[in-house]
Amino acid sequence: MDILFLAHTFNVLGELMIGFTAIAVHYRFLKEHKVDARVLNTMKKEQVLGILGMIFIMAGYLIRLKIGF
Repeated sequence: MDILFLAHTFNVLGELMIGFTAIAVHYRFLKEHKVDARVLNTMKKEQVLGILGMIFIMAGYLIRLKIGF
């Protein structure tokens, strides 16, 4: 196994873990706290953008795997 492949894999996994954690915090906050409609809408948009960002990270990783870095 190439060291560059391993480093890139750990990097992507770390980024996805950070993204998942941020989305989980938003989800928990939305479920447990009372917020006004403006904050609620902003947090929902941030969740969608966070999920989309994680999908882009995974897609980029898969593309790099296919082309061999």
